[in-house]
Amino acid sequence: MEIEQARLLCLKAAWMMDQGDGRAAAPWISQIKVVAPRVALKVTDEAVQMFGAQGISQDTPLARSWTHLRTLRLADGPDAVHRRQVARTELKRYTQEKPGPDEIVLRSEAIGLNYPDGLLVQGLYQMKPETPFVPGMEAGGIVEAVGGNVTHLKPGDRAVVMLTNGGYAEKVLAPANRAFPIPDSMNFADACALMCAWGTSHHALRQRANLQPGETLLVLGAAGSTGLAAISIGKAMGARVIAVASSEEKQQACLEAGADIALPYDGLREALKQHAPGGVDVGFDPVGGAAFDVAARAMARNGRLLVIGFASGEIPKLPVNLVLLKEYSLVGVFWGAFVAKEPEVYAANNRELFAWHSEGRIKTRIDEQRPLSEAAIALQRILDRGAIGKTILTPMNALILKGDGFGNTRTGAAIETLEPYLEYGALPVPTPGPGQVLIKVRMASINPSDLYFIKGEYGQPRIKGVAAGFEGVGDVVDGKGFYAKYLKGKRVAFVGGVNGSGAWADYIVVEAAMCVVVKPAMRDEDAAGHVVNPVTAWTMFDIVKGSGSKSFVFTAAFSQLGKLMAGLSRDNGYAMIAVIRKESQAAHLRELGAKHVLVQSDPEFATRLAALMKSEKPRVLLDAVANQLSADIFTAMPTRARWIVYGKLDTEAPALKEPGQLIFMNKKIEGYWLMNWFRQASILTKLKTLRAVQNRFISGAWSTEVVATVRLADVMRDLPEALRIGDGKAGGPCMTHPTTFLSILAASLMAVLTTLAPARANDAATAQSVIESQITAFLNDDASTAYSFAAPSIKQLYPDQTRFFDMVKRGYQPVYRPGNFAFGRSKIAADGTSVVQEVIIQDDPGRSPANLTTSWCATTPEPDRSHRVDGTRAGIASRPDFHLCSASRNIRLHAPAMHRRRLAVSVAFTKEESSETAAETQLPDRPISPHPNLVTPTGLKQLQAELDKARGEFEAANSIDDVNEKRRQQAGPLRDARYFAERVRTAQIMPDPTSHETVAFGSTVTYSRDDKPAQTYRIVGEDEADPRSGTISFASPVARALMGKAVGDVVETGEHELEVIAIA
Repeated sequence: MEIEQARLLCLKAAWMMDQGDGRAAAPWISQIKVVAPRVALKVTDEAVQMFGAQGISQDTPLARSWTHLRTLRLADGPDAVHRRQVARTELKRYTQEKPGPDEIVLRSEAIGLNYPDGLLVQGLYQMKPETPFVPGMEAGGIVEAVGGNVTHLKPGDRAVVMLTNGGYAEKVLAPANRAFPIPDSMNFADACALMCAWGTSHHALRQRANLQPGETLLVLGAAGSTGLAAISIGKAMGARVIAVASSEEKQQACLEAGADIALPYDGLREALKQHAPGGVDVGFDPVGGAAFDVAARAMARNGRLLVIGFASGEIPKLPVNLVLLKEYSLVGVFWGAFVAKEPEVYAANNRELFAWHSEGRIKTRIDEQRPLSEAAIALQRILDRGAIGKTILTPMNALILKGDGFGNTRTGAAIETLEPYLEYGALPVPTPGPGQVLIKVRMASINPSDLYFIKGEYGQPRIKGVAAGFEGVGDVVDGKGFYAKYLKGKRVAFVGGVNGSGAWADYIVVEAAMCVVVKPAMRDEDAAGHVVNPVTAWTMFDIVKGSGSKSFVFTAAFSQLGKLMAGLSRDNGYAMIAVIRKESQAAHLRELGAKHVLVQSDPEFATRLAALMKSEKPRVLLDAVANQLSADIFTAMPTRARWIVYGKLDTEAPALKEPGQLIFMNKKIEGYWLMNWFRQASILTKLKTLRAVQNRFISGAWSTEVVATVRLADVMRDLPEALRIGDGKAGGPCMTHPTTFLSILAASLMAVLTTLAPARANDAATAQSVIESQITAFLNDDASTAYSFAAPSIKQLYPDQTRFFDMVKRGYQPVYRPGNFAFGRSKIAADGTSVVQEVIIQDDPGRSPANLTTSWCATTPEPDRSHRVDGTRAGIASRPDFHLCSASRNIRLHAPAMHRRRLAVSVAFTKEESSETAAETQLPDRPISPHPNLVTPTGLKQLQAELDKARGEFEAANSIDDVNEKRRQQAGPLRDARYFAERVRTAQIMPDPTSHETVAFGSTVTYSRDDKPAQTYRIVGEDEADPRSGTISFASPVARALMGKAVGDVVETGEHELEVIAIA
């Protein structure tokens, strides 16, 4: 009893201290000294430091007791989430027990989160389990083992379990009488949802309220998982449902769940008088607080007011005279007790819910799915009222290989469907071994080698059941070994996927030696794809430089790697002899830096090749094709030539016609695999190479253009389509990108930035005509005509005009009622035939220039020389490198429609301006930072002021009569308006820090530097930062180093040490 009292007092005191209010904690500390002066509990070194930093004696009962609440006893075993405090919930290992006679072991595929879980880990629930404990009341998965008395389940069955605790784990031990088979028609997530939240609501309405058809049901907290369940169950039982939720978004979710009426809390009493003048028959209240009082006064005679919980944190007080006067019942609902004391009824309830689900009478709403490692984040979101519906945890989301070993055919990189090769599912989080690191993946690229690999056509065998993917970027969260520990907490680019752990997942284990720390200025998009192709290009060029010749031959030169090599050869004064298949690709390669371009179909190919061998004397052939042509080129090369094969794009087996050259001309045939370079190169060589590659990206010489964004859960459906949008080329990577919501797959093509050649006048006029005709058809609701202007690639995606037009209606509504538009620059695409047309657009006639955007519409020529719209890239940015494909960064754009509403441009602007004038006056867009756009309230006001300023300057220039001069004067304000409109749109206002114990966004921090006097800066957003005025950006190296540090901490930035002196 003494210890229990001390724990309760410690919890109260520690809560005060967590709020930064040590003075308020003092009375509780005094009571602890009285109640439990002899309490002695374990104290960890970490806790000693924590209490010492706060100026509290390390030997007080408070320190010892509070430490006990935060101390976990952990052993080895499967992953599970333990913790007392939500913010400190951790992923740890624990020992999995074997099932008893009446138990089962379940391998989790889905784990449900519930609001009571959040209360439990804070010690605020009715039940208070001993720490440490594993939270979680429900899990669905595969039965791995059963006890001797279990007959209704066997290993391999799909089942869902209801638990008191223990669900947040890869494997759970559960009582067999609380385990139920999952029907084949139901997935694991839905099965979990039907357990606690739906089970509670069903029991409340079926047994406790005895809800009858035709009665009126009032549901408070209706957008939570329990509330949405009550709506759906109430409708299934024939009731009229009034839902109450706090926001319009949540009210809409209630209506979608089946509610007849959705109301806000504001004005609820009067609204209920209007919509339920006779009162409500059943009140369902999981909220408590003030809302309970409103419900209590709205009850009808013989009504039943159900007390479900107190999510508001306030237990209400009821004037019991209301119950007497209105003759209604106040009914408590404790689902846990019901399950324990009435197991047969509970089982019958579950059967009814499962049957309703199979019949389609009820439907769960899964708000989001996260990996098990993000349980604390997901739980906090539920506690913060951010979830609408059910939140599900999975062990780890991944794209899993279905095939083993090598395939029997060679079909190349083209993929029509992923079904034969991959499946989307869950895997355990991998464990790093010696010399390895565990990385939480931010983004992972998909290269041609990946596509060959998943089909079994690569040089390495597949391993069935593991995640695919070789390359990406992420954060190191764990590791074993000296270098691995150094990498912990750092953002790294990596190459892996050869040890049974792949990058197309939430986590990957790779060798620490295969990781490189990424510079802060480098975007994730660039970092994710800067190893395989860029490092291969760099290291291959080192081979060329060591060959003794200033030239080299490169096959499949229009690939992404070939484009990178062309730029390197130009910048270093080398002659690249590029071998390609299509004449249309030649001009673009020459622009990138290839000195000589040979087209395989050219009748003079052999003659030209022989002449170049004689004049340039190349000693290196870099070959990804490995066919007979490659062998013939090698035969034609001079003495000491090296044929370096790094790929096998062709299924043909080459024959060496002059094998004696290997003996008498000292020629060599070699293989090249980047993985071997990583393993064999010295640390200094790797650092030098990778630093050079990163600098090339940071400087803008190389960049990654994201062309489509697809949720990881939708990859199986959407990746082939995204690749087709990218023209099906194997010239660049696609990317998987885990975000705060879910893993995302962003189809990406990496390109060297370049300016496209202007289109010929006739081609530009043709392209503009078809674009204008399609826009007109959209305005006239003429589906047939609009569809007739779509390119064949678009029609493949939307086989009939109805589906095409419905897609435009649903996804691109502004197209239907656009304003005016103006044509800008016209360019020839990289294929030499397609036209990329700039279209200047605006929201509505008469609106301000902040609504101006630039779209790039791609048109492709048909056999009759007419053009068809092949796609649109719309957005704030205006980029001349749109030759790769047509898409924005955030939305899959494969429709030939615009993505913003049209621009109201003056008649003079539209009619008189030439494309050349537009090109001369169209300024490049201001770069958008890759970091989150965090701002202070003052910073947002500054952004809005800059936006208003740009609008005013644009309007002022609009009065200039000369069209070309007007365009020149408007160019700067137009660029600024685009930039600041985007920054205002994406701004995330950050509240002031609630504590000054550690440095956070908004903190004013004073630090000393070893070579300068003390300096004081406030950490703010990027656009509002001004060091001269005492503010620095949160993304700056200094701010990044200081974040999370406390007074007295010392950090390193570059060659200097900074010591935090004060935080305000």
